[in-house]
Amino acid sequence: KKDLYRRVWKGKELIDELFCHPLTIETVAKEACMSEYHFFRLFKSIIGQTPHQYMIQKRLQYAYTLLQTKQTSASVAAVESGFADIYAFSKSFKKHFGFAPSHLLNRN
Repeated sequence: KKDLYRRVWKGKELIDELFCHPLTIETVAKEACMSEYHFFRLFKSIIGQTPHQYMIQKRLQYAYTLLQTKQTSASVAAVESGFADIYAFSKSFKKHFGFAPSHLLNRN
């Protein structure tokens, strides 16, 4: 059981390091030496959210920091945090934080 926990943790650390880059759960599971299904199931039971949810959350937190501290545009924050396009970013941002990225820019 400790070995499985370590493997999932290794996958989590990979997500923590590379969340801004295109990263598939398949790649993360391979790095953790597990099948995608097994990694997904164990990750969710240990971390409390799916690997994809965790990665999106990391991207959104990073984008929020970029918008707040660097006062960059929403489109630049979207690309730098790993989102494929501004529309997916804006939708995820609003769902997660309850307001649009432009609202954060307008406050600064």
